[in-house]
Amino acid sequence: MPKETQPSEVPLLAGLEAVAGLISLTAGIAPWIGPWLGQVGAATMTALSTLYFTLSWALWAGKAWARKPALILSIIGVLCSFLILFPDMPVTILSIVTNSILIYYLTRPNVKNFYRKSRN
Repeated sequence: MPKETQPSEVPLLAGLEAVAGLISLTAGIAPWIGPWLGQVGAATMTALSTLYFTLSWALWAGKAWARKPALILSIIGVLCSFLILFPDMPVTILSIVTNSILIYYLTRPNVKNFYRKSRN
């Protein structure tokens, strides 16, 4: 069975997932953005960034298993960002926007079909 043609949204998804990883990494290691996180929070954000980067690669490569974890992580990202929303936190707003766009594109029918059909 020939592999499905990659939808035009897939590079955007992979790029946005990488941006989400950069946001998490920045919040985890940059003291001027995430000092309120503490050591456990910083370690969690750094670990999340690794997950985001892994999902970015998997989305780009068309791995069937990547869509659902990316969608779940984006939903959690939006919810958590709303919980810690501060007026002085442009990174939080960027996180909400990035994750919302990811949710939108991950739920598009052609993207869902692409990841459903790519069983690798």
